[in-house]
Amino acid sequence: MKKWRARKRAFLKDEHAVKRLAWTKKYNNWTQEDFEGVIFSDKCMVEKSKDPKCIWVFRTPEEKWHKDCIHGVTKGPGIRLMVWACIWGKNKGPLIPIFDKSVNRFVYIGVLEDG
Repeated sequence: MKKWRARKRAFLKDEHAVKRLAWTKKYNNWTQEDFEGVIFSDKCMVEKSKDPKCIWVFRTPEEKWHKDCIHGVTKGPGIRLMVWACIWGKNKGPLIPIFDKSVNRFVYIGVLEDG
């Protein structure tokens, strides 16, 4: 047995897991052609200079500040932009930037109407 970093995944409440399972059971028999008429969309935050990787080094306590044992980072949140896009069948929709600082239902509905 050895130490591992815990895997990251979306946090699901029990009610979310139940709804996802019900959805998969409902559409379990759909074919690829059935799904080609469905539009899937999502939004995500893109951040420049954000390093998603965890850097591990093997060192002695004396090597704590050794150049080869340091991973340089920049200060501040960097440049961030939220984007929205969609796909359906073999098609993809536009990549739409969302410039609002926070996204509520009204902003999201506006993005859907514009996109």
